[in-house]
Amino acid sequence: MPQERLSRFSSILAIFLFAMSAVSFFQNNQFLHGLILLTISFFNIIIIVFPKDKKKVVFVTLNLLNATAAGITAYDYVTKGNSYIQYIWMLTTLIFFVFSIFLLVKKDSLKSRKGL
Repeated sequence: MPQERLSRFSSILAIFLFAMSAVSFFQNNQFLHGLILLTISFFNIIIIVFPKDKKKVVFVTLNLLNATAAGITAYDYVTKGNSYIQYIWMLTTLIFFVFSIFLLVKKDSLKSRKGL
């Protein structure tokens, strides 16, 4: 199913992005931000390793967490005054947020088709 592939790709992307950013935060002595990103990466790993019978609400929640983590990272880069990297993180935030909305709408449209 294409939706499952997209969810899996989204989780794999989040694992790598947030783990690399966590390392950067730890190097800059920003342990709270780093810990938040590592925790969200861990949740993404759990979704990849144990994919059986997950409800859509889990994927929506996880993508909203991913959007939050990407937003934290973007905000940090903005406050540091970096040139362009914050725009990549803002785009990443938007992508995760839009994907969350897509999952919510898709779930509701499937229920309405089945008459539930």
